[in-house]
Amino acid sequence: MIISLAEKLYAFKKLHKLIFLSLLALALMFVMLFASDISVSYNVRYNGKRVAQVESPSVYFEGAKLAAQKISSKDPESLMEKPFFFPTLTVNGGKSSSADVANEILNNSPKIIKGYSVTLDGEQKLFVSSEEDFGSALKARLNSFAIENGITSFTNAVALNTVYCADADFASLDMQNEFVNSLNVETVVNTVKTIEIPYKTVTKKTTAKLAGYNQVSTKGVKGEKQETHNIKYLNGQVIEDTTTHTAVVKEAVNEVVVVGVGKSYYTAAEKMASSHGFIWPLNKNVRAQFITAYWGDGRGHKGIDICSPYGTSIYAAKGGTVEYANWNNDYGYNVIINHGNGIKTRYAHASKLLVKKGETVTQGQTIALVGSTGQSTGNHLHFEVILNGTRVNPMPYLANS
Repeated sequence: MIISLAEKLYAFKKLHKLIFLSLLALALMFVMLFASDISVSYNVRYNGKRVAQVESPSVYFEGAKLAAQKISSKDPESLMEKPFFFPTLTVNGGKSSSADVANEILNNSPKIIKGYSVTLDGEQKLFVSSEEDFGSALKARLNSFAIENGITSFTNAVALNTVYCADADFASLDMQNEFVNSLNVETVVNTVKTIEIPYKTVTKKTTAKLAGYNQVSTKGVKGEKQETHNIKYLNGQVIEDTTTHTAVVKEAVNEVVVVGVGKSYYTAAEKMASSHGFIWPLNKNVRAQFITAYWGDGRGHKGIDICSPYGTSIYAAKGGTVEYANWNNDYGYNVIINHGNGIKTRYAHASKLLVKKGETVTQGQTIALVGSTGQSTGNHLHFEVILNGTRVNPMPYLANS
């Protein structure tokens, strides 16, 4: 029995030796096949995290230099964490490059923050942490000067570029707003303006009408034109307005005024003596004074019109009491004097009244000044004589004047 047990034990040892030799052969075969691809590399732990596997520590430090070049802070190395290297056997291939290491350092350093550099015409101005928020502020600045159908832009080139730096390097919100509000905004808009074309007044003289006649024969009509303007604004203020096209859509019509130049001086017969004792109601020393319309004159004229320059003195033809001194739509400023015995005189179209109702005036007293108020076509005095409430021909009352 002991021999049998010994035989079994010998057989087991022989089998174990066979298995060992087989495994050793497999290991030798593996080494022969892959020994050329096995090498020592280094796992890199950074900020408590495995970030890379490099061929040698020099690859890591080259990556650290690349990362430092991308950091805009004054002392980029101070923002980096201390790396730890752990050697290991690895198959060649799959190792990190220095560029990979740089990206891992930038993305795994708590003191290094990804943001944006703001440049103005290529010159770096400030750092911002949010592209979205800063972009919204820029858009709001442009919209504050927007005009319908206009094109709005900054006068200088504003650009944002990715940057890495420390939190303290980023501009505060107040600094960002101050920068944005300092940017000049230009708005360009093309617009069409409708412009009035004024009409001209043309005077047409005629001897068929007495001097003092002034009547519009053709009423003036304003024209209209359309102008296309290219308007430039700077921060909401117009700095340039250029007319690029003009088109007349309605021609102006000239106003034609017919002016009488015919003359009719009062005659010697009209100066015959009269028992009424009236004097001429105007200052005769003023030149260009003549009768332009007589009593009746084919249109039922109820007085005489005496042409005289604006401001000429109007005299009371006879003494009496001022019964009326005011405005009337037809007569304009006019005066009525009651001379007694049922006789009154009216002085109309005056530019200014110099007496008041109830006032007693003497013959030859200046009571008003010549004008063209009320229904009048030129400077003149409309003179009436009213007898017992009825207007009569004034000429006999002025016959000796």
